[in-house]
Amino acid sequence: MRSRPLRIPPGADLRHAVEALATDWPHGGFVVCGVGSLIDPGLRLAGQTGTTHYPGPHEILTLSGSFTSEYCGAVMYSPKPAYG
Repeated sequence: MRSRPLRIPPGADLRHAVEALATDWPHGGFVVCGVGSLIDPGLRLAGQTGTTHYPGPHEILTLSGSFTSEYCGAVMYSPKPAYG
């Protein structure tokens, strides 16, 4: 198993960063752990077709999941308002 640490700079789009990584790993991979923060995140929640938006800053409490170059939708995180 190969590992690759990834630092996503402030202001970057999390999904786009994982999608870019997936193009370098054609057989897919998985996110073991992730921490950080997001501003105005949007999530596609289970059972919904649209995106739910959460305004303001949010902390990433957990970030894990799998990805391939064709599918990046399994990366999940638990948001928590940064002010709460």
